[in-house]
Amino acid sequence: MKQAISTVLREGGIGILLTAIMIWLFLGSMRATAAVFLSIPLSVMITFFVLHTGDLTINSMVLSGLALAFSRLIDDSVVVLENIFRHIELGEDPKTAAVNGANEVALPVLAIMLVAVVVFFPVTLLFGVSKFLFSALALAVVIALCASYFDAVTVVPLFCAYFLKSDARSSGRRRRIETNVERAVSRRVQSQIRTHAGFL
Repeated sequence: MKQAISTVLREGGIGILLTAIMIWLFLGSMRATAAVFLSIPLSVMITFFVLHTGDLTINSMVLSGLALAFSRLIDDSVVVLENIFRHIELGEDPKTAAVNGANEVALPVLAIMLVAVVVFFPVTLLFGVSKFLFSALALAVVIALCASYFDAVTVVPLFCAYFLKSDARSSGRRRRIETNVERAVSRRVQSQIRTHAGFL
């Protein structure tokens, strides 16, 4: 059990850290980065609350399911956050950008979340000891994914509406980074094309 808790904490910490670094590099906003830190803790707390409400125990399989879901929990919030930030760059005030940005991607994010949930549906068709073990894991993943979607379309827009501000320097920095990345990718693709053309 201690090892499972350690794994959950490690995976959650790695997920938050790496995503925060990428958001800070591309958006250049510490406030936007702070919004991401809400995703994993809130999703985990909601998962624990739902499990507790259903009189389900938090065992090593549930914790394993959370560790498995951590790589996906933050995706919804990142998509919503980036779209809200884009609306702010277009000149909208933060509250309007939060509403419009979240509404634009709410359905696509929901569809992606449901696809991930459906992947775990076959677990319900298991029987015997396997069903007893892996159903808890699948249930934890499904609840966590639903919690991450709820967080992405409610908490993140609310945070952005009141704490995210337009920053011309951040916008310029983001455009420079995107331009540099596009140039690097373009050079790499052209190099690969020339290499394969040489073989032909």
